[in-house]
Amino acid sequence: MNKQAKKGFTLTELMTVVVILSIFMGIAAGSYRKAAERSHFAEGLVAAHAVMEAVERYHDDHTKVTKPTLEQLDLTLAHQKNCQSANAYCVQTRYFEVTVNDGSVQATRFGNKYTITVYPETFGANRFKEDSCSQGNGKTDFCVSVGYTSCTSGGVCTK
Repeated sequence: MNKQAKKGFTLTELMTVVVILSIFMGIAAGSYRKAAERSHFAEGLVAAHAVMEAVERYHDDHTKVTKPTLEQLDLTLAHQKNCQSANAYCVQTRYFEVTVNDGSVQATRFGNKYTITVYPETFGANRFKEDSCSQGNGKTDFCVSVGYTSCTSGGVCTK
């Protein structure tokens, strides 16, 4: 009497594969979230530097004005729109609100997750000051993960 070979998989084998795949998916989802947040950070950094460079160009032509409005700047950002408050020194991108201050530009991630501050190279009291990153909750873990190294107890990091 010949027994036919069983075809298919047992329930244990199928469950093992499902468990292994779910572990891989959990790891991949965490890595994806970190990579996505880093790309959002890059958008904020680029936007802040673009605004600061436009402010510096404006300052070259108008030496008495250190805080030009965004309408006065020769600048267009990707996904640019007006801020919810009618602030002449503020513009929104997809993930950030970028604000011109007296001597710096701040890009704040929606939800106050973190704020990137960039400083001018050519004018003002904060000239040549290093870019900084601060988290809304006073922690520094995200800022450190994107390359900021020297952190204060208040959660402000510089490179």
